Amino acid sequence: SADEYARGGLTLEDTRPLARMLEAAGVDALSVSAGTDGTLAWAIQPILLRRGYLVPLAAAIKEEVRVPVIAVGRINDPKLAESILEQSKADLVAVGRPLLADPDFASKTLEGRPDEVKRCIACNSCRPRNGAIGCLLNPEAGREGWRETASPRPRRVLVVGGGPAGLEAARVARMRGHDVTLWDEAAHPEARWSWFLNAYVTDRAKTLESLGVNRQLRKEATPEAVAELNPDVTMVTPRAVWPRPSLPGSDGDNVVPALEILSRQREVSGDAAVLGAGNVGCEVARFLDRRGVAVTVLEEGNRPGRGLDDGLTAVLLDGLRRRGVRFLTGVKVTAIGEDGVHYRDSEGNQAALGVGTIILAPAPEPSAELAAALQERGMEVRSLPFCSEPRNARDAGLEGAEIARGID
Repeated sequence: SADEYARGGLTLEDTRPLARMLEAAGVDALSVSAGTDGTLAWAIQPILLRRGYLVPLAAAIKEEVRVPVIAVGRINDPKLAESILEQSKADLVAVGRPLLADPDFASKTLEGRPDEVKRCIACNSCRPRNGAIGCLLNPEAGREGWRETASPRPRRVLVVGGGPAGLEAARVARMRGHDVTLWDEAAHPEARWSWFLNAYVTDRAKTLESLGVNRQLRKEATPEAVAELNPDVTMVTPRAVWPRPSLPGSDGDNVVPALEILSRQREVSGDAAVLGAGNVGCEVARFLDRRGVAVTVLEEGNRPGRGLDDGLTAVLLDGLRRRGVRFLTGVKVTAIGEDGVHYRDSEGNQAALGVGTIILAPAPEPSAELAAALQERGMEVRSLPFCSEPRNARDAGLEGAEIARGID
């Protein structure tokens, strides 16, 4: 670990001479990583750390020794790996998670097909759960050799909702021979998901297209529309409902739902307050900060970043704070006015924050109205799991796949 990124931990200044000592002691090569058990985000880099983030550390250690130096860390592209070697920043490149995302990483590269490599998105969904490893991008990871069985009775299947469960349900149903249509009411489904999952949604959409799934966007799934299509089976993801707080002034012209920001329906400039520091609030804060908006995030609890991987949360919050985003935790918003937000702090003191725009960023809630309405009409309905947090995407997808396997 060339830099432990920990208070009081080893830094490159310490590990340069250590590398020379290891070489003198007879080691054959040095694999250069970073972090410790207490700073795992730098050992298992999340999506927010740029690709090849640790390569400069390998290059620095290479200056100190003659034995081969191995570079690691978010090297998910063969072209990136080759450039590291060409620039003599390392003698070898090691990849781990990219081989879960695409086991053919090396063979595609050797065959001159590097652009076909499915690139790891560093979502860290591959961490073992109940002893099983997996991958959000590669459903076969941990299930090598698995083959979907053809349905003895191919049916017309409608999947409602383009979240992880719906995407996986559609994929598996189609692979089993069913005629599959997927409806999503959003124009850009990834806008409803964190940037953490954008690459996954885009990748899975390409897979569905190649399989022949009829994927329709901007399609509202009403009971009447479903009845007109008349599918044999409908798999329904609960609709995401974004609650509006019962606060004085919450219906003002200066109040904007988070989804309108992320889907680029509304532009914001100047300064803004984000109400809610869960994964949605943090996503909006990052989105606006990079567009020059001065952002303050208000959170009633004490733990920002709910719904994200712990390592990702650490990197995200550290980056936002260094860029000047303010977090006020343990506060209770009491009213919204034309002049900004009024709140009570953790000690019970009344305070106000003057900003031009207030953004509502609550966690979405599920609505099962459509499934119930379809069942009342006598239709065959299968309910898919609701995924409100990016860190649960893999589990929701696995459950959606299993539900699709049950259609015969």
